[in-house]
Amino acid sequence: EGFLAIPRMLLTNISLRSLCVVNNGIDDDDLALLAQALSENKNLPLETLRLSFNEITCVGVEHLMNSIWGSPTLRELKLDNNKIQDRGAQLCAVVLTSIPLEILDLSLNGITTMGIKALMKNLSENTSLRSLGLTGIMID
Repeated sequence: EGFLAIPRMLLTNISLRSLCVVNNGIDDDDLALLAQALSENKNLPLETLRLSFNEITCVGVEHLMNSIWGSPTLRELKLDNNKIQDRGAQLCAVVLTSIPLEILDLSLNGITTMGIKALMKNLSENTSLRSLGLTGIMID
């Protein structure tokens, strides 16, 4: 219930630069609400979004990627220690071409070689990313 206050606040906020909701049990439905708020408030200068250690799957990642597409301010996105698989990595890879992201952390998720290949393909077109976290991902 407390999490619901965050998307409501994001609808009208015009100064928040960093949002850290780590280890809060956030699932895809929660992330859909957060993503909707981010989509509706284009004046939010969010630079850092940390969603580590939650229950997010590829469904939630799709909502999030749609909401941050084209963001001119987002620099850091941490999605480590969730339940993201290859489809989520592919969605992140596509967004890498539309925003000036500097840090992306997908460590300790269920991503395989297919997801890594998608990331590497789109990373070749990205000039801003400085750090890509893939700890605990089996790379063959």
